[in-house]
Amino acid sequence: MPNNDTTKCKCNRFESNECGDSTENCCVHCDCDIHDSENSKRDCKLEKKKEGLKINLQYFDIREFDQPGLPGSGQKYMDLNLLILIDKMRHHSGIPYKITSAYRSQEYNDKLANSSKNSAHIKGKAVDISAPTSKQKYLIIKSALKFGIERIGVGSNFIHIDIQEENEKPTKVIWTY
Repeated sequence: MPNNDTTKCKCNRFESNECGDSTENCCVHCDCDIHDSENSKRDCKLEKKKEGLKINLQYFDIREFDQPGLPGSGQKYMDLNLLILIDKMRHHSGIPYKITSAYRSQEYNDKLANSSKNSAHIKGKAVDISAPTSKQKYLIIKSALKFGIERIGVGSNFIHIDIQEENEKPTKVIWTY
């Protein structure tokens, strides 16, 4: 049941906390258009239900998205929309995907050389897919673009896919490592 608590927004209007979490951690809304979209409201509600949800992916075991040494972290922290997109991409590209990195805690991420301090992996909104050949890179990128992925990183032996939103990081970008 939604929480009907209201507080003042930065724009000085009242906002409602629809998910019942503290305003710092949740989608809060008023009519100033600063806040999340309708999709974000839905995403927040999905996040609250996710812990008890058993997601059925056609090509992946949810454990493939776990941080090493942290069993269950993929199930608990990965963005459901990203998991569904990756499964669709795998089907479309017609090649196996080996996930080399998915969810990362801040502490684990900080220990990795050359990792971004505000990596999308920390939010469960990014995966790295092994792609040692040019053909694999092409098929993964082609599939990512087909399914609306707007943030793609190309490494020497992997492709990074993330779904951070424009207000978090720039979108419609492809970069190299």
